[in-house]
Formats: sequence, structure tokens, C-alpha cells
Amino acid sequence: MALGVSLKPISAQLFIFLASDGLFHFQNISYNIDMDTSSHSESFIAEMQGRLQAEQALLTQELAVLAEPTAEGEYRAKFPDYGRDEEDNAAEMAEYQASAETTRAAQERLKSITAALERIKNGGYGLTDHGELIAEKRLRANPAATTLA
Repeated sequence: MALGVSLKPISAQLFIFLASDGLFHFQNISYNIDMDTSSHSESFIAEMQGRLQAEQALLTQELAVLAEPTAEGEYRAKFPDYGRDEEDNAAEMAEYQASAETTRAAQERLKSITAALERIKNGGYGLTDHGELIAEKRLRANPAATTLA
């Protein structure tokens, strides 16, 4: 399986409605959009894939401790039970709020990692949505990056 990406130029025709000499005209304009056809090396992509898989496993373990899976494939923070008095209830709420935010952040990161692994599988890893090549330095800092900056 080739891990590199090769994008082909896009050709299109655009019809513009112009007013000239008081008459309306359609003008046919053809153009090509040449997207960056370079890609990252297979060894670099394999390295990033390994890092993404390791982080995915770590986040999955973290979510198993912090949260419960839902029927929709999401995670819901577990609610602690320390007791029934007011002090216990206040501690439960404080811990639940922290756990819910940690769960949300871990779940969002897990989604971005899963999407990055899918882009590797489909040959689009390391490119923005507009087909621009993301710098290796940026991907080393955040292997799930989808933007240039």
C-alpha cells in the first residue's frame, strides 16, 4: 500500500455573465487548478502512524477509567459517589465537572486522531482540506494537524 499522496490537477469551465455595450454576454473561461502533488515520505508517514496509534491507545485507556461509553459511541463522564451529606455531594459535583471536561477534551482528541489515521489509510495524510502540504515540523508537534498553522 502506497502511503504517499498524489493529487491531479482540476480542470473547470466558468461561465461569467458580463454586461458589455448594453448587451448581456456569457463568457466561457477555462482554468486549471494545480494542487501540490508532493507528499511526505513513506517512512515519515509510518512514524506518524505509530505515534497516532500509541496516543489513540493511551486516550482509549484514559477514557475507560474516566467515562462510560454511550450507545452513540461517545463517552459520558462517570459520576462519583462519596456519600449522602452536603460535603460529599459538593465534592462529587466538583470532581464530576472536572472529569466531564477531561472526558470531553480526551474524546475530541481521540476523534482527531481517528480522523488522522483514516487520512493515512485513504492517502490524504499531511494535507490540508485545500490540498496544501503540512510541514513535517508541524506534524511532529501535532500528528493530527489539518491546518498549516
